[in-house]
Amino acid sequence: MSNKEFEIFGQLSKNVKWEIEAERHEFLHKLDAVINNWTGQLPNLQDFFQKEVINWLLIESVTGTEHCARETPGKRFIDFVVRCGYKDEPDTDKDGKPLLNRTTPIHHAYRKNRCGTVIFALFEIYDKFNVNYMDEDGLTHIHVACRYGLDAIVEKFLEIGEDPNGSQRLVGGVARRFPDSPLYLALVKRHETIVVSLLQKRADLCGVSADGSTAVQIVCQDNYDDVFLEIFFEVCAENHLWLPVNAVDHKGYFPLDYALLMRNRKLMELLLIHGASSNKRNKDGDAALHTICKYFVDDDEYGDFLKAFFAINDEIGNTVWVDAENTKGETPLHLALKNNNKRAVALLLRRGADPNWRDKNGFSLLHIFMDHFDDAELLKLFFDPSKEVNRPVQVNVRDKNGRTPLEWAVVSGPNVIDVLLDQGADLSRFVFPSKSFIVERFRSISEMHEHEPTEFKLSMASRIVVVVERLEKRDPGHHEFVRRVRIV
Repeated sequence: MSNKEFEIFGQLSKNVKWEIEAERHEFLHKLDAVINNWTGQLPNLQDFFQKEVINWLLIESVTGTEHCARETPGKRFIDFVVRCGYKDEPDTDKDGKPLLNRTTPIHHAYRKNRCGTVIFALFEIYDKFNVNYMDEDGLTHIHVACRYGLDAIVEKFLEIGEDPNGSQRLVGGVARRFPDSPLYLALVKRHETIVVSLLQKRADLCGVSADGSTAVQIVCQDNYDDVFLEIFFEVCAENHLWLPVNAVDHKGYFPLDYALLMRNRKLMELLLIHGASSNKRNKDGDAALHTICKYFVDDDEYGDFLKAFFAINDEIGNTVWVDAENTKGETPLHLALKNNNKRAVALLLRRGADPNWRDKNGFSLLHIFMDHFDDAELLKLFFDPSKEVNRPVQVNVRDKNGRTPLEWAVVSGPNVIDVLLDQGADLSRFVFPSKSFIVERFRSISEMHEHEPTEFKLSMASRIVVVVERLEKRDPGHHEFVRRVRIV
């Protein structure tokens, strides 16, 4: 270092009251110009500053601005300290053991959400990996390294036996542990190499983070690729780690719920293989089948996913309750029908779903179908698989008001009438619905046409004529029936 640089550096550090934050801040800005133009030999900082002063200046470097940039006076000072070769040494007790309860610039940088380059540079200064400093909230250096994806630093901590779950220590006479584990921090930031390292050191998978999530739930809520998912579950198995795959989170949902909602087939398979239950109910009262049938609306994807769900359960010997009811009294088949998913309806029926199930209001699936659809193709898919498994649909069943599916069909739409009659609907006992029932069924539609009531009434009359003609065509000799309908 030239004499001139030596003099400037020494002069700047004189008469500064280091315990005053504003003076430290001013010093850093004055020093910045010197650092930027430094060409000579680098100084030994301890010849100019006490350890406490260097620590203060480093803290000021990470807290003195509200934004994190790669080039600020604070960042340049940190880099300068690194270039000078300064290494922090721990304070010790009377027996020479390091004092671990200490808030370092690394803790401050974490709290300020500083850039990874700042954190990495600070770890070059605070590089004693047998000293895992903890602040008053339980945050340790290994937590920070996991949060910022510093693989090599995490590995060094673990190699010397650091707790992969974050240490619990007495701070001010109170036991402290940071609420988010190192594993949680690595997972939410998708630092996969660190996740594997922590698992290999038997990190706890059952610990709950500040937001109420376990590690498994984090994996299931993020969109990890299939390769990482395979590795995650494989490493857990190799290290005999218990996976809480049936634990609900603070929202009342299981890991399997999230896998299904994200349509993540690989994750679904891995969870089931590792013990996830297909039949447990979440806070909504839905089992896995309800979730699939409630939220999947694309027919091909839905059918393929449902087929894969049954296949993996069959492979591992799990029994799936196909007629389970949720809190609303709905079965998976009910939900599949409501979503108009033809392949799913057929698959559920072939898997033994009850086609004659009734909801809590006494309506059968056929009544519900007639209330929602006028789809002959879907209705055929409802009847055919039921015959294949020898569970015929009760086509003449009556609802709580005594109406048959056929009586609902003549109001809802004519397209399904022939299918019902082909499947054995009894026309001899048919009673044409009353005017009040027809009015009630079309109340919502009529309100949409309140400005053109005549046209609406003509449309409905035309619709009813079509229905009557279709019924008459199916039973032309039933003169009493035709007479009753025409009177109505």
